[in-house]
Amino acid sequence: MLIYFDTSIVLKTYVFEPRSEEAIKLLDAAGGAIPLSHFLTLEISNAFQLKVFRGEIEAPDAKKCLSSFLSDLEAGYFYYPPCELESVFKLARDLSNRHSKIIGTRCMDILQVASALEIGCDHFLTFDKRQAQLASTVGLKTKIY
Repeated sequence: MLIYFDTSIVLKTYVFEPRSEEAIKLLDAAGGAIPLSHFLTLEISNAFQLKVFRGEIEAPDAKKCLSSFLSDLEAGYFYYPPCELESVFKLARDLSNRHSKIIGTRCMDILQVASALEIGCDHFLTFDKRQAQLASTVGLKTKIY
């Protein structure tokens, strides 16, 4: 079983907010290194900065959050499995054309689902209902939290 955790879960392990405890338990239960896409790394880095913009955290806290995330990546808690970006984008375009008009998924959510498929994940965990719906529609086992 290979699980892909979306940014909506990973972020909550670095910034305390509603459902953070649940997110931490989900990641801990995975046991072992957790696969990531580079899209998730970009999205989580941007999410820390958006929290500063929105006044939810201070800039030094965002810097600490990112540093902690990158340290966990370097320590092997997360890893980047082999992934062909051209294949991810091709799959993402196809998913967008087939499903966005029905589900209303955002571009980054589509890229994350496409990445999960490309790296061979069979499970997709997220707090985002539309993203979970897309993941389920394309055959990933998911649970809407």
